Amino acid sequence: MEKKILFAVDGTPRGFETISVLGGLLKDQQELQLVLFHCVQQLASLQPGDICALEEGF
Repeated sequence: MEKKILFAVDGTPRGFETISVLGGLLKDQQELQLVLFHCVQQLASLQPGDICALEEGF
């Protein structure tokens, strides 16, 4: 059974370092999908859907 882990990152060096370590620990897990969600500071000028669209089924 495939498992998914949703991991939010904020673009900071510590966030990228954390995801790098996590990827190294989980790289041999065949039935695991690591999904990154990049969080950005809320901007008043952004409208829903301006950055990206979520895949259906996730």
